[in-house]
Amino acid sequence: KSKSKSKSKSKSKSKSKSLGLGLGPSEAVPPRFIHFRGFTTPAGFGNRHGVTKRSWFRRRLLPWAIGGSMYAIGRTCRVVLHDDPRPELRRDGVAYVFAALHAHVVGSAITGDENIGALVSRSGDGEMIVPTLRLHGITPIRGSSGRRKGGSRAVGELVRHVRGGNSAFVAVDGPHGPRGKVRGGVGLLARRGNAPVLPVVVVPRRRWVLAKAWDRMQIPKPLTRLDVYFAAPMRVAEGEPLDAFAARVSEALHELERRHDPDEASHSRLGRRHPAVTAPRAAPRGSSTSSSAESTRSPATRIPSPAG
Repeated sequence: KSKSKSKSKSKSKSKSKSLGLGLGPSEAVPPRFIHFRGFTTPAGFGNRHGVTKRSWFRRRLLPWAIGGSMYAIGRTCRVVLHDDPRPELRRDGVAYVFAALHAHVVGSAITGDENIGALVSRSGDGEMIVPTLRLHGITPIRGSSGRRKGGSRAVGELVRHVRGGNSAFVAVDGPHGPRGKVRGGVGLLARRGNAPVLPVVVVPRRRWVLAKAWDRMQIPKPLTRLDVYFAAPMRVAEGEPLDAFAARVSEALHELERRHDPDEASHSRLGRRHPAVTAPRAAPRGSSTSSSAESTRSPATRIPSPAG
């Protein structure tokens, strides 16, 4: 009997240890979240708190370190606006929705308006960008641009945000691509929020490009110039399918990128189908162009934005 009791105890102990909890058999179910030193972290394998040094660094410290670095870089950049339609929309009291590629999220955050809502995916990429958005005064709303992974709830929150007179930002081809393929969430947001969509691309003069990432994420280098190019505001026509509107937004973004950043445009879905014609990236400094209304701002002031 004593041997059988000792065997059952050892089995229960080994079962609880296999869960990484060090608890008795009646408590051998890991909680969904664990509070540890002021942070709420997902329970996992490792120590009895469900937190390891590696997971704490990856989930908490690393995103904020990246966000702080992006904020510091942004303070050194100069921003130039081209064909900016926002002054007229603001004068009429119209809220708007920025539509940008996932590759331009960092540049958009650096040049972002305050009190703007940004749709950020629940993926690991989205988790990394959240601190960068918060440091630039942007409100991240977690969810996908589709109907999965909280997409409908997130779009509903953004609709309320836009109806309240605030603007919103959507990385239209996130969170997993392919690059340049626009999802229907931006059209749904524009229709329900009764807001025009502003396709926008941000082109740093000097940058790092994450060539192995699906979106070829771009990170501006310090002391560089950021050129922000806008297309004309777009509205969802009455009775227009959301897929058709998404295709129009995709064409507008590709045309902007093809004209002002042809090297990167060749990597998008439409760029592979229609190779871009080589064109100058931007007019040289000191020259005047009649095709775009250009305005500059100092690093202390802010412009549009955005996180998935």
